[in-house]
Amino acid sequence: MLNVSKASDVRMLLGQLGIRPDRNLGQNFLVDDNVRQLIVSLAQVQPGERLLEIGPGLGVLTEGLLRAGGEVIAIEKDARLAAFLADRHSHDQRLAIVNADALAVDMTAILAGADASCAGRLAPRPVDRVIANLPYSVGSRILMEIFIARCRPQAVVVTVQKEVADRLAAPPGSSQYGLLSVWGQRVFDIWIDRSVHPRCFWPVPEVTSAIVVMHGTTAHELDRPAERFFRDITRLAFSHRRKQMKAILSRWPELRDKGDVGELLAGASVVGTARPESLTVEDWCRLALCLAGYSR
Repeated sequence: MLNVSKASDVRMLLGQLGIRPDRNLGQNFLVDDNVRQLIVSLAQVQPGERLLEIGPGLGVLTEGLLRAGGEVIAIEKDARLAAFLADRHSHDQRLAIVNADALAVDMTAILAGADASCAGRLAPRPVDRVIANLPYSVGSRILMEIFIARCRPQAVVVTVQKEVADRLAAPPGSSQYGLLSVWGQRVFDIWIDRSVHPRCFWPVPEVTSAIVVMHGTTAHELDRPAERFFRDITRLAFSHRRKQMKAILSRWPELRDKGDVGELLAGASVVGTARPESLTVEDWCRLALCLAGYSR
């Protein structure tokens, strides 16, 4: 098993591979085996489950997931690291390495098990869990892609920048509550398990990380038209978060000449003077349902 107990071991291995960590790629490698074991434990992997890992790096977490019995799709942007992982696990048919930018792949297809890049290595079927040390620079954007996918995993366990973790788990009315919070909490129950010290990574990042656990929920399911309005209105509202909801809706082109915005808000039990950060996920879902009917 790959030794990650010392930063010096990771530095030596990267040196042998001719790799210098790239900040633009968010390459901060895990060097704490306790954190690795904790992430695998929190993921509650069952043998034979399909797992998605984003940014596997040297594969320290990958090995833990394979040892837990999972089948792993690992998306790695750095071609040198992807080649290292492919060579190291060349005889393990439970691992498919996708050398690609996670923001450029068809995340919906991968989560649904319909992505051709895994063909020939793993049988096509949906992803059960996403487990990853997400790159700091793109962590939020990757999670957004997961939140809007039609075929979502039953659980997500990730380490992210603490600021991102706080936004994911933020309650309504807090300064951190925003688009990431609302989109995530509609489809997952989210909590922060614990913070992770910067020294658990190399190079040592300038920020603290946190492990976030998400379990899928169907409490706020929406049909396709309402889901589209949910995304559109939350995106619009949080780009004008200091304005009141009636003013925000009144300037929305899709609702011009459709009727009285005040009546629409009343139908959704949303106060017109409320600001976006005060609305709960339930409020946003009711509003989306009303908008779907109101726009016909």
